[in-house]
Amino acid sequence: MRDSVGPFGLAHRRERELVDLCRAAVVDPDRIYARAIAGPASVTDPRIERVAATIRSDPAHAFRADHIAANLGLSTTHFLRLFSRQCGTTFRGYQRWNRMIHTVRGAVAGQDLTRSALDAGFATPSHFSETFRDMIGLSATRMLRAGISFDLGNSPA
Repeated sequence: MRDSVGPFGLAHRRERELVDLCRAAVVDPDRIYARAIAGPASVTDPRIERVAATIRSDPAHAFRADHIAANLGLSTTHFLRLFSRQCGTTFRGYQRWNRMIHTVRGAVAGQDLTRSALDAGFATPSHFSETFRDMIGLSATRMLRAGISFDLGNSPA
């Protein structure tokens, strides 16, 4: 972000590109997130694509990089480097972001925020609260009380 007002960041350095991605016919939140962090993706590795899809399909599971790397026949270091390069964030950060997306989707669908957070794999409500504050910059309660709504489109959960 190039500017801020209080705790809110404004004017993302890739804002125009992100707006264009959001207007695309197929909106993939993971691609938008990766593009925001890392910029345009290089060559995609189908193994990493499968791992990312698996993480997205099971947010509550605590995936371990060393186990996945071994199953792919890669060293943990090499796997983590490939994953970060392709997904635009760390392996752990990707799982955390995925849990956050699933939690917000549940809340948008009318579920209790605490139940959504636990179903998405957050260990406790305070774990979700701390993670939300770290990622967004303010508490979920404060954001919801401010009347801010989340629009995640029609992308699958």
